[in-house]
Amino acid sequence: PYDRLELLQTSGVDVILGTGKFSDRSTFTTSKPSQRKLQARAFAIAVDRSPPLRQIMGLSEIDYLTCGQLLQLLQLERLPKKLAVIGGSAIDCIVAQTLCRLGYNVTIFADSPHILAPLDVEIARILQAQLEVEGITIYTSSRITAVAQRTQTSYQLWAGEHTSDYEQILLSSQQ
Repeated sequence: PYDRLELLQTSGVDVILGTGKFSDRSTFTTSKPSQRKLQARAFAIAVDRSPPLRQIMGLSEIDYLTCGQLLQLLQLERLPKKLAVIGGSAIDCIVAQTLCRLGYNVTIFADSPHILAPLDVEIARILQAQLEVEGITIYTSSRITAVAQRTQTSYQLWAGEHTSDYEQILLSSQQ
């Protein structure tokens, strides 16, 4: 992400890291210690946020990965064989498909009635069928209610009536 900031800066964009607030439509004031007052016709705000820990009981107590930490997964001494992806966004589907093609047993849990919720249902169903043909298990309308770490390399995941064990959990950046 920081290399993108440098690219913006070399293109003439003022990049300011930190927080602040708007005092009117054309004035933005950064927080202390710099407390700069910026005036412009338009502002672009980029928010670097961690995925919220929704209401999944136990999620804050386990070592899950996010898409941004995916390289950590490939650097583990012992690669997990069974992986749960919580989320059904485009990036989640891409990551799941890539990991499946690398030999992982991947399951996607999507809250919505179909993956890629903002897209057309027909398109999403065609993609879902393709992912399932490739070996990915997909549960839709499946809200994860709880997770627990059973051992150092094993997690249990609850989604309604469904309970499964996984060696790693990947939390969507869209959650």
